[in-house]
Formats: sequence, structure tokens, C-alpha cells
Amino acid sequence: MSDTISRIKVSLHDGTIEIEGPEPFVEAQVKRFESVIIRSLAEDTGHTSRDRAANPPPKSHLKKDQGGDTGPGQPGQFHDVFTVTDGKVQIHKPIPGDNDTEKMASVAKLVVLALTLSGIEEVPSATVREVCSDQGCLNGPNFARTMKKQRALFVFSGRGQKLTLKFSAPGKREALEFAKSLDKQDES
Repeated sequence: MSDTISRIKVSLHDGTIEIEGPEPFVEAQVKRFESVIIRSLAEDTGHTSRDRAANPPPKSHLKKDQGGDTGPGQPGQFHDVFTVTDGKVQIHKPIPGDNDTEKMASVAKLVVLALTLSGIEEVPSATVREVCSDQGCLNGPNFARTMKKQRALFVFSGRGQKLTLKFSAPGKREALEFAKSLDKQDES
């Protein structure tokens, strides 16, 4: 996975869709909105700037930190649980678990879910590790062992620093249910 930061901005006279983040994230979002962008460009052809000023297109509801659509299966669905900004995941709810091992497994589910919903299927373990550190539950010496114990949830590729996580089918279902349960919790 590349660390290259990419950006795309489509204006259509300030109806604006702007996406910025790691190249795979931006590519996934462009694919997701490609038909809308092409249709809007086709509809816009032949209009004068006076026509566009008199009848501006509706403002896009795309927000960089939510990935746009808030329907089922979209990152905005869980905006109270996590957000994705510039390809980085921020978790907003307390992480349940009796110890760091349980909490690291929970963080992994949320991080991989957030990025999967944003169009990034394979998540570097370093990304999960960074969010575990941000959440105060990183147990560095046991991180790799903890992740590899989650074989029912994730499919692993690579080794060492190049290790990536991707959901198994049951893993994605479990992560969605987990995020839904956190979304229903009231913060104390």
C-alpha cells in the first residue's frame, strides 16, 4: 500500500466533492462516485455560467471524515463510533475489554471496519497498531500475537511490518454488530 497522499476536487460550479487521503482510499471513492460525476458533467455541458449561477447544483453532502453516504454499510453510518479523515481512523467511543489484549482485538475490528467501509479492503497492521496506541491499549510485545489469534475474523497477508488484515465474511458481520452495539451505548 502506498503512502502517497492524493486529492481530487470536482466543483461543477461549487457543488464541490473533495476527497483527500491515501491513494487507494481516493481511488475507491472516485470509483464510488464516478457515475454521479460523469452524469453531472454531462448534464452541465452546454449550460452558460449565467444558467449555473441562476440554478446552482445542490451542495454535496460528502464530508471527508465520513466518506459521504450515511446509508447502511457506509462509514458515516457509525460517525458516533469512528470517523475516517485522510485515511486515518479516530475512535470516539470507549473501547470495551477487561485487558489490553481484548481492547486491541476490539480496536482492530473497528479500524478494519472503518477503512473497509471507506473502500480500503487490506489494512496494514501498523495502522491498527497506531490506533491501539492512541486508545492507550497497545501492548507492543504482544501485538502481533494478539492480531494473529483473531484468525476467525481476519485474513492475513504479508509478514512482519508488511502484515495486512482483511475481514473474513464472519469477521465483517461480527465487526458490524460490534459497531452497532457501541453506537447504541450512551457515553457516561
